[in-house]
Amino acid sequence: MTKLTRLFILSLLALLPMGVSAQEIDPMWLNQGFRSMNYPFEQWYTGFSMDQLQPGEKLITALQRVEDSARNQLIEQIQVNVQSTTNLKNSAMSVTENGQFSEVIVTNFNEEIRSTTSAEAVGVEVKSHYDSQKQMIYAFACVKRVQLANYYKNQEEAIFTNVERDLILVNDFVNAGQKIEAHKRCVEAKEQLLKALSHRALLSAIVKSELAYSPQYNTLMERVERLIIDLKQGTRVYVKCIWNDHEHKQYEHVAVSVKEKVKSMLTANNCAIVEQANDADYVVELAASTTMRSDGSGKFGIISYYANIVGKIVNNRTNKHVLNISLLQDPHLYSAGSNAGQAVSKAFGSQALAERLQKLILEGLEN
Repeated sequence: MTKLTRLFILSLLALLPMGVSAQEIDPMWLNQGFRSMNYPFEQWYTGFSMDQLQPGEKLITALQRVEDSARNQLIEQIQVNVQSTTNLKNSAMSVTENGQFSEVIVTNFNEEIRSTTSAEAVGVEVKSHYDSQKQMIYAFACVKRVQLANYYKNQEEAIFTNVERDLILVNDFVNAGQKIEAHKRCVEAKEQLLKALSHRALLSAIVKSELAYSPQYNTLMERVERLIIDLKQGTRVYVKCIWNDHEHKQYEHVAVSVKEKVKSMLTANNCAIVEQANDADYVVELAASTTMRSDGSGKFGIISYYANIVGKIVNNRTNKHVLNISLLQDPHLYSAGSNAGQAVSKAFGSQALAERLQKLILEGLEN
């Protein structure tokens, strides 16, 4: 190109109106035909949204809003696809008490599908375009089916690996007598398997196949359900409580009351009470006593007494002291009455004492 030609072209450009050189070019994906041809439904999930820039709205905010709308349309398309291509609906596999598989309703399954899709619609590409003349914003979201399918398959397999590892830990907890912790891990494993089921449903929808439960899912769910049933029989606990207060021997019946309350609390928390220490996974040994609270006692005919509890929890399997209990003159564990007997009874019968003992003992049974 000669110098004269170059100068001529530059002169013409200088005569053009301002903005022509930066004139917006509409992207091809704005065209429905282009999207249908280049992003066929058999291979892609897509979402398209458009809206006007609102008065006073920042462009970056509007772009995000329309992009989110396009992405949500894509996600809804997957969710609808799940419902239309699987016969699962609201059901998932579980195990009956006789060990046979049966289909049971899981009310939160659809919600699981929705949350999984929304949180894990990975690899979605979102494109946006702003037409300044029309004040219109457009957004297009797309993701390849095969990309999503591979992701959900990998997630399902990762969950199976984690559950296998968790079940090894559960076995260790059971052997150590820590059945409460073992039960907790089993419940968590079951939740993870239901998550894997949602991945399987999404995978089936994406590849357009009827939902087929993974043999590995069936095997693991059966193991978990069996363990949960077995562990519901509870951690075996032996409870002993004595009255260790020679100065106030007249209240030794309180020890029996404390023992029965602790046993009831443990039963309510899926523990099995045994009558012999040798039969127990854990031994809870408590000693109760009382002391008069000097501050305020004797005034206005009122007297106050503390509920004192000391003791320990022993893991019979490991012969390890897992917890020492010491509630001596606790500022929250006293009660007042018109006489000593009334005050002592109220102190040991208080909700505060019951809650403290429950918290301490249940924590101990997890070790």
